[in-house]
Amino acid sequence: MIQFMALVRKDLRLFFNDRRAVAVGMLVPIVLASFFGYLFGGRRNAETSRVAVLVIDQDGSNISRGLLLSLPATRIWT
Repeated sequence: MIQFMALVRKDLRLFFNDRRAVAVGMLVPIVLASFFGYLFGGRRNAETSRVAVLVIDQDGSNISRGLLLSLPATRIWT
């Protein structure tokens, strides 16, 4: 365990001494989160935020049919 901690300490020291690696390690997650937040978030328009989802009831039981009926605006195909 001591050798493992020494390797971890060495690698962390090398990582934090490289300014570009630290900048990329901090900036890339922020840029990706911002991009996906902009892509999937933003204005909540009713038409643009609706996504069509197809649910297939292969079970056919009363429980699964009740679950499908509780979903808003469902069309049940059997």
